[in-house]
Amino acid sequence: MRHLPLVLLYVWMTVFVSDGYAQRGARSEKDARVEATLSAAGENRSNLQGVLDHYALAVEDGKDADAALKLDAARYLIANMEGQGFVLTAFYDAKKVEVPFEALDYKNYGEAQAAMDSLEKEHGSVDYGKKRLDSDAATMTAELLIENIEWAFKAWRERPWAKGISYETFRDHILPYRGSEEPIGSTRPELFKRYDDIRGKMKDASDLAEAAALIRPSIDSWMGFSELYYLHPTDLSFAQMREQKRGRCEDITNAVLYSMRANAIPVAGDYTPWWANRDNNHAWEVILDKDGKGHAGLSNRAAKVYRKTFATQPNTLADAAGRYEKLPKWIAKRTYADVTEQYQPVSEVHVYLTAPIPSGTKIAYICVFNGGEWRVIDWAKIQPGIKITLKGSMSLKLGSGSKVSVAKVMSLQFPYAKFKDMGRGIAYIAAYWSGDAVVPASNPFILDERGEQQMLNGDEVGTAPSFDSVEIAATVPTTPDADTKRDKPLVKVEADVAYDLKYWKDGKWESMGTRQAAKGEHAAAVTFEKIPTNRLLWITTENGRKLERIFTIEKGRRVWW
Repeated sequence: MRHLPLVLLYVWMTVFVSDGYAQRGARSEKDARVEATLSAAGENRSNLQGVLDHYALAVEDGKDADAALKLDAARYLIANMEGQGFVLTAFYDAKKVEVPFEALDYKNYGEAQAAMDSLEKEHGSVDYGKKRLDSDAATMTAELLIENIEWAFKAWRERPWAKGISYETFRDHILPYRGSEEPIGSTRPELFKRYDDIRGKMKDASDLAEAAALIRPSIDSWMGFSELYYLHPTDLSFAQMREQKRGRCEDITNAVLYSMRANAIPVAGDYTPWWANRDNNHAWEVILDKDGKGHAGLSNRAAKVYRKTFATQPNTLADAAGRYEKLPKWIAKRTYADVTEQYQPVSEVHVYLTAPIPSGTKIAYICVFNGGEWRVIDWAKIQPGIKITLKGSMSLKLGSGSKVSVAKVMSLQFPYAKFKDMGRGIAYIAAYWSGDAVVPASNPFILDERGEQQMLNGDEVGTAPSFDSVEIAATVPTTPDADTKRDKPLVKVEADVAYDLKYWKDGKWESMGTRQAAKGEHAAAVTFEKIPTNRLLWITTENGRKLERIFTIEKGRRVWW
């Protein structure tokens, strides 16, 4: 080296040092996250450190050709343990006092729901929340983590359909040991052995999709759906699945994830937090290709589809909002990716925020109507808006429905939010999040099937024709999919029941009063008069669960949303 010319020596040293810093920088973030997990593990640190030491020694030993990858896999799992763990849920009243309730003590969903209704009459609104988090960092054993890594690599190397699956796809979609927030335990050895014979049943043993198609139906024989588990929101462990043989969609998805991952089939858990055209939500499994991409069919309208990931994702809401802004619970997580565009046509939505921005708020949300409430489905940073200068005398109608008279030069500036990849054919509203509640920030609007926005800022009451009795013979459409906009009733109007028709105005529902349905020749129907046009409408009963769907009137016809 001393014989190199000084200029070349300087260049070589510069490149070497720069490259060294680059590699160190690339490693430093992961190193920091591994160290953060080890620190958070407390007394359990020795278990996690033991896994790292185990594979570091294996690398030195040189007998295992995959030792270096296994060490990287261990570091990947430990680095991404932040926020991972078993969540025990419980039911709480509005004052955050726990209300004892166990749905599995009842024979069926009907009995359990009736018991829950009784509790709500006694305690007011009751909802579930996190009672305890047993973090993986504090509870994971070295034995279980090593078992997960070893059997994941065994399947990846031995299953013939796994050839061609990259390490990155393996790491992200086969290696993870948990599906959601369930208690963790041993799953891979049992499920690997259970499906060890499917190679002999395959026409093409290298076909990943064929292998998945053989495994998937068999899961239904030991894990079925029960709506009773909607009222048992704590995720089931693998051992509980085998014992109880039923659960909700989240549990079934986890059963599929365990089975596929144990056999080196890339798989993901996708979900929509809230359906856009009915109540409730849904989670389902998606078999991925060797590049880690894929999608499944949608059974209802979804404004957003997210993919659960084990790895922490960049550019999350928690990063954008900063330390002091309170966030909705589910959307503040760092382990999901937006895959809506893999499922359906989507559009970018720009919404002007006509309601005052709460102090310190940087984030706006977009919501769908689900279960009688506006529910957060996505977020965006609030943008300062564009200044509009008006001259002369005119009347300007704002997004909120209010009007201002302009007699001279005036400048208006509305902040706005830009939401990406939104599902079409859906009613939305923009909002802020204050405390634990949605605060409307705009009028509702429709994003139609062509991707065009229609603001529902409405005309005043009394300027439109009356409803006729045919169009008000049901409060929910026949199905929550293709027939959403048809008038075949699923939930029919009943005679001698009072119905309240509401329209959305200035950030809240305004009642037009109640009417009682009269029994007609063929069916019960109710009539309201002087319906406001270009408004979002909702008809409910006094003692109902508010699951009726919202709608608009278009050319004299009711359209469901």
